[in-house]
Amino acid sequence: MKIFKYIILGVLALATLFVVYLLLELFAFSSQYESYGNKIIVHGLLSGRQEFTAYTPTKEICEQISPDIYQVAFMNGGNQKIMYVRSYCFWQAALENKDEALCQYVVEKKHFLYNGSYFTAESCRQEVNKLK
Repeated sequence: MKIFKYIILGVLALATLFVVYLLLELFAFSSQYESYGNKIIVHGLLSGRQEFTAYTPTKEICEQISPDIYQVAFMNGGNQKIMYVRSYCFWQAALENKDEALCQYVVEKKHFLYNGSYFTAESCRQEVNKLK
């Protein structure tokens, strides 16, 4: 009976660590990309804050965002749960400007829990071509 107790305690400890990891992933490690009027804001607990004055993202703005910063959007559907913020900026710039060349800078974020396979250079090109 004691072994059963230790197994249950071990499983609870692992579940607790997993929940703590998910919360850290969402609130500490993840950043946000937001656009309000003529402001583009990138901010996160660990990544700091960057603010740009522009109505739409440009290549120059996107290049200033660290390639390591990513955003978790677990409420998004299917394959749009995680993305690099810089890649998302290039994605938005490509769509806004109908410039397929900017799609080359879109890189898929791979993660063992979240699917970000929607944000690739190829799918960016497809979306831009839909707008042409």
